[in-house]
Amino acid sequence: MPESPPAAEPLLVLIDADCVLCTRIGQYLTRHAPPGRFLLIPLRSDQGQSLIAQYAIPNQDSFILIDAGHARIKSNAVFRTTRELPAPARWILILKILPQTWTDALYNLIAANRHRIFKQPATCDLPTASRD
Repeated sequence: MPESPPAAEPLLVLIDADCVLCTRIGQYLTRHAPPGRFLLIPLRSDQGQSLIAQYAIPNQDSFILIDAGHARIKSNAVFRTTRELPAPARWILILKILPQTWTDALYNLIAANRHRIFKQPATCDLPTASRD
C-alpha cells in the first residue's frame, strides 16, 4: 500500500480577536479551509505576543500568517491564506497582478476603518478546539 503524504503543518494565523471583520475571517477559514490547515491565534494572547516577538513582526495590528518559519503581513498574508481556500474566496488572488504597494495600501485602508465599518463585538468569537 502506498504511503500517504505527510500532513501539512498548520498555517498560524494571528488575528485581532477584538475585531468583527477579523473574527468573521477566522470563522470563514475554519468552515472553508481543509481541516487543521489553519491554527487561529489571537494577536494579543500570550502565544500571539510570543510569536510576534519571535518573528520580530513590526506591524502588530495586522493580519499575520506564519508559514514554514516565515511571517507574512498585510496583503502578503491575505494572498497566502486565500491560496488555501476554494472559490470564491480564492478569487482575491487576482489582485496579485497589482503592485504590492497598492495591495498593501488597500489592506491599510480596510484595516484602518474595520472597527468603524463593523460593529465591535462584546466578546471574542474565535472558534476554538473546545467548540464543536
